[in-house]
Amino acid sequence: MPSLVTNEGSYRGRIIESAVGMTSTGLPQFIFGVKALEWYDPDQKEWLAWEEYDEGITGYLCLFGKEGNPLKNAEQVMKVFGWDGTSFADLDDADLTGIDFQFRVTDEEYEGKTRRKVQWIDVYDATPGGSLGTVEKLDAKKRDALDKQFGAALKKLSGGKVKTAKAPTTKPKPAPKKEEPKEDIPEEPKEETKAAPPKRPPASPKKDKKSKVEIAYTYETA
Repeated sequence: MPSLVTNEGSYRGRIIESAVGMTSTGLPQFIFGVKALEWYDPDQKEWLAWEEYDEGITGYLCLFGKEGNPLKNAEQVMKVFGWDGTSFADLDDADLTGIDFQFRVTDEEYEGKTRRKVQWIDVYDATPGGSLGTVEKLDAKKRDALDKQFGAALKKLSGGKVKTAKAPTTKPKPAPKKEEPKEDIPEEPKEETKAAPPKRPPASPKKDKKSKVEIAYTYETA
């Protein structure tokens, strides 16, 4: 048997041996030895090769509860290994050697000691950590039936409170704003712009009295 796996978390492995046994309280359980092939790294979110470390674990899965009701473990054994659920002898005699599947390992404290155990099994390609998502909700009819059946007990538990309708979870959309009519504001009359005065012609150049070219005329009055 390989050495005990060093990490908690999800593994892919290959079954080495299997058998049907009983718990200390006489309940049927499925016992199996598995060698780790891959370990899922939750930080890198990928499967890492693990076979070279030669690690494994022995799993003990209780199949039925004290009241004779089948547990989820029984359903998973049927799903993973093809057991039809009709006979423990058939499961015990089945040769499951070499089947690859997924298993999840956690640490559990028992009688003051911490031990590593197989918490869950699933098919090889299952989503890692799927064992944490096995909570199943009742449908609306079954929930209503429970409310009716335990109505008096619930009333006592709540101190006589009456169930009220839940407030809507989404906020109502605001009504569209009405546009106010725009007032017709008369435009102010534009000021008439006066035309710029025409430019005066350039002044005539002053004549030089001493110029030899120009001749001065003298008029005598009678």
